[in-house]
Amino acid sequence: MFTYKKQKGRRYLIRGLLFLIACVALSSLITAFSENSIVYAVGQSLVVIGWVALWKPAEFYLYENRDLKNDISLMKMLSDACIEIREMA
Repeated sequence: MFTYKKQKGRRYLIRGLLFLIACVALSSLITAFSENSIVYAVGQSLVVIGWVALWKPAEFYLYENRDLKNDISLMKMLSDACIEIREMA
């Protein structure tokens, strides 16, 4: 379960970075051939959209990854716990 979530986080990161690279490249391509302010605004909007695509990976690595590490340490402590089974009267 924990490995699956880490793989999911890596997929988020790879997708986000690829999308950011594509948006920045497209923005550069669009703004390179025109000095129109509307074209410039569209290019900058693409850059912003690219950075927004990194929101989920950043959230995962900043917050959820820490929760996973805490859950793993809790599970390790519980696996070492002594259990006593008693019959109910």
